[in-house]
Amino acid sequence: MTTIMIVMICVGCAAIIAGASGVVLAIVGGDRGNGSRSIAVASNSPTATSSPNPTLTATPSPSPTPSAAVSPAAKPPDVALKTALATAAPRGDAQVLTFRDGLFAPGGAVLLPRGKLALLEIARVLSTGGDPLRVLVIGHTDSVAPGGGCRYAGNAALGFARAAAAADFLRRHSELPLAAFTTASAGSADPVVSNSSAAGRQRNRTVVLEIRAQ
Repeated sequence: MTTIMIVMICVGCAAIIAGASGVVLAIVGGDRGNGSRSIAVASNSPTATSSPNPTLTATPSPSPTPSAAVSPAAKPPDVALKTALATAAPRGDAQVLTFRDGLFAPGGAVLLPRGKLALLEIARVLSTGGDPLRVLVIGHTDSVAPGGGCRYAGNAALGFARAAAAADFLRRHSELPLAAFTTASAGSADPVVSNSSAAGRQRNRTVVLEIRAQ
């Protein structure tokens, strides 16, 4: 039961009846004529039981979401591609291989003997690589447009034919699967060296290899 504390201000005057919780429960008024008392009770609670001290519950903060792992930048494959007939240089995630001499005859897509020799060295290196590799073979031409008797409509088509011939040779003489090779053509648009001399044009009749890790 709720204990009611009655504080009488004065007899015959208004009095305040306060509960233990400090809530005003009644106003008592006196009738000076007959000394009677009237009590009007006002309660803020439907029950007379007192509430226990509230229990504070700590709500755990959500754990911070771990940030996504940052992948390291891709690196070129660790393959020793430098030979007497070609040089390699890293470019982004690839080793880019260029040949010191032209691999094809003018207007043709058949590998010259020196072209086969140069690619054979590379095929052997590709077979000894520890990690799976993928090879982009880009065909190049000189700045001279194919003549009327040439089977290729232009230098772009000739570049594709040279890339296909080189990729087929590398596939047959290395342990890489067919799916590891992709071909493209630069035609005469991106020469390896300047086409201003006969030696430069001869060297541009070639392919460039971009070798990446799988």
